[in-house]
Amino acid sequence: MNKIGGAELSLNRVETVLGPYDCKEDDIWDAHLHLWCRPHPSVSNDPDLFLQNEIMAEKELKRFKEAGGSIVVDFTPIDYRRNPHVLINLSRATGVKIIMCTGFYRSPGPDYYLKDKDINTVKQQLVNEVKFGEEQTGARAAFYKWATSRDEITDTEYVTLNLITEAHKETKAPIATHCQRGRLAVTQVRLLKEKGVSPENILIGHLDMIPDLTLDMLLEVLNTGVNIAFDQLGKPKYGLDFHKIELIKQLYELGFGDKILCGTDIGRFSCFEESGGIPGYAHIPKKFKEELAAAGFSNEQILTLLAINPAKFYRTRTESNIEPQPQF
Repeated sequence: MNKIGGAELSLNRVETVLGPYDCKEDDIWDAHLHLWCRPHPSVSNDPDLFLQNEIMAEKELKRFKEAGGSIVVDFTPIDYRRNPHVLINLSRATGVKIIMCTGFYRSPGPDYYLKDKDINTVKQQLVNEVKFGEEQTGARAAFYKWATSRDEITDTEYVTLNLITEAHKETKAPIATHCQRGRLAVTQVRLLKEKGVSPENILIGHLDMIPDLTLDMLLEVLNTGVNIAFDQLGKPKYGLDFHKIELIKQLYELGFGDKILCGTDIGRFSCFEESGGIPGYAHIPKKFKEELAAAGFSNEQILTLLAINPAKFYRTRTESNIEPQPQF
């Protein structure tokens, strides 16, 4: 147990859209996907990115559950049209625990969202959504998302950096990032650390989007003390799983096995099994877990990657007056 504000918190307790939940050591996670979203037209008008079909999302989540999955992390932030009502409905309908974020996508999405808004009011929203819950539903966000563009950080992305890190100071909620095409990871780490964010509270995402990803590239980021995500699993467009598994194995041998999270970042209808696509929400419990075993990973190592590491990173750091959900 650890103490925050005088209250004892379980080290494996996470905040879901249905309330706190004490994770089990064999709860299999997909630590990065999207259940309901629609980008601002300035970001994209591709209908494949319009995930606004609750029935399809429920069917996909049931596939995840039936394959042995327990918990998913929805990475849809405020300006990417997050829908807490739908997340609550999906969790109740499927029994899958859903972790929700708050924060922002990359420009130009937040440029439009923040236009004409009072910055202090937005910052307080980021605090409140973690400490007390989203205004309409009461669902509490478990982490902040901060995203940057591919080649440079825009003025608005510096604004969202300031908003998120100021809110983090009050809530201690972890910060997970979006590196566009895997770029600017080291810059993200430097800026977050300069704002006072501890490395263990940082997760750098999308590194496995980098073409010809190498061990040295990953070590450059991991040596700063942060966590990293292999979050494009099951997507040949961003490299084959067997190559990523080899890199993960090398990172384990170098002592970084406790710094790696795994996800699929499914955010397109064409990636749903229900629409005939790949990899589907079930990819990690159904296929990737078996691929790890076939590559020689022990059951303990597999559970570290797919259960223990995400539970540790997303664990609750602020008190809640709600009793944890029953484990089933």
